[in-house]
Amino acid sequence: MTAKPIGDQWQKLKSVKIDRRTREYKQLVNDLNEFSSGLKQLLEELEKEANEIINEFKYNLKIHLSFRKLTITDKNEIGGKNIKLGIDFFDRKDIPNHHHFLNEARLTAISIAIYLSSILNIPSALEYKILVLDDIFIGLDTSNRMPLLEILKSKFSDCQIFMATYDRQWYELVKLCTKDSGWIYAEMYVKEEPENGYEFPIYCDQTDFLDKAETFLNEGDLKASAVYVRSAFERELSKYCDKNGIPVKFKLNSSKSNVEDLWSSVKDYEIQNKDSNGNPIKKRLLTEGLQDRVANQRTLVMNPYSHFDINKPQFKSELRTTIDIIKELRKVLKEG
Repeated sequence: MTAKPIGDQWQKLKSVKIDRRTREYKQLVNDLNEFSSGLKQLLEELEKEANEIINEFKYNLKIHLSFRKLTITDKNEIGGKNIKLGIDFFDRKDIPNHHHFLNEARLTAISIAIYLSSILNIPSALEYKILVLDDIFIGLDTSNRMPLLEILKSKFSDCQIFMATYDRQWYELVKLCTKDSGWIYAEMYVKEEPENGYEFPIYCDQTDFLDKAETFLNEGDLKASAVYVRSAFERELSKYCDKNGIPVKFKLNSSKSNVEDLWSSVKDYEIQNKDSNGNPIKKRLLTEGLQDRVANQRTLVMNPYSHFDINKPQFKSELRTTIDIIKELRKVLKEG
């Protein structure tokens, strides 16, 4: 095979008129043999890379890509064009009708692995590489999507990656898992032009919740500011509990888990420290003073400002104090 893309080479071979009486026929046979040899080598590399990716899912799957060689049939057509996909599952070799036997998650993982491995095997001298993933994870549940983040990190670190999704839960989860790794987050919506009905995209950058709270505070929208402060508080607690493996009160219906459970777990969390003599001791991560300040602002600002209550006046200074306290909490959690 040449350095040209395999697709271009295949198109050139297909366009040749097959005539056994011509001198070009022998050259075509040589070209087909050379193409077959190169394709086999490419498929071996692709198979190896794809199986490494599949292994990240812990599915006990292995694929095989089988290809014989291109030939010229009695009808003067190119034959032997099929590439066979074989799949081993646990100790079962080359299971028949795997598309009926395997579930959607495993089939999706196989297709994603083949797709990504083919990209990894594309020769490229480009300085800038771009990988666009448009909701390719739609057939996987959350637990099966997580390995993909590690795959992208380990095998596509030299690419500019664009990941798009309609799944809000997955979007928020990726934000949590990639918070400090250089990703940029944004949301896009469709807005309809009222006069003629034309639709156009609206781009919303995902500024930090506390930054947005300050923006709304400066614009005088205290309720919107309070909602973002409360969201920032909940996010910081969730991130810290996840990062440090802190147990949180279990509820069978996870939708009923609330910020109070997170807050209780973080308040009670103890970290290793040393006393004045250098002896190991345990102490609470959060001082009583910080706990009290957070509790006060939750009662006075975060909870009532987020609801409709005509008996509760709203003051800009209270929100400013709350934002500063949540910033202090964030700093302690980050350093702890």
